[in-house]
Amino acid sequence: MEDAGTYTVVAHFPNSEAEIGFGQLDVYEHLRVPVLIASSYGVIENEEYVVLTCYTNGLSVQWLFNGTNLQFTNRMKLSWNSRRLTIDPVKREDAGIYKCKTSNPIMWVESRPLELHVLY
Repeated sequence: MEDAGTYTVVAHFPNSEAEIGFGQLDVYEHLRVPVLIASSYGVIENEEYVVLTCYTNGLSVQWLFNGTNLQFTNRMKLSWNSRRLTIDPVKREDAGIYKCKTSNPIMWVESRPLELHVLY
């Protein structure tokens, strides 16, 4: 990480003047598999809420539901850094498989699936 920064490169070619160039080197931490945890894995419809938390060292977080991008509703709120998803109140259509996907500019990785059960 300490090697990130602006670098100057000087190339010396035979029978010519030196060529000078500049470049930026960005270094990113290796992404660990995020851990997805729920405040409860079985909640009562229209009576309870659930908080899903994605623990990651990634720069950005995306939420998946049943294998596709989560379609947010007005009952869903994200924390400022998108690592925490609150569903309040929970409805039966919220039951299913959740994952969080985290990334940096050079790679991405998904959490293991978390199954949420909604009791009605």
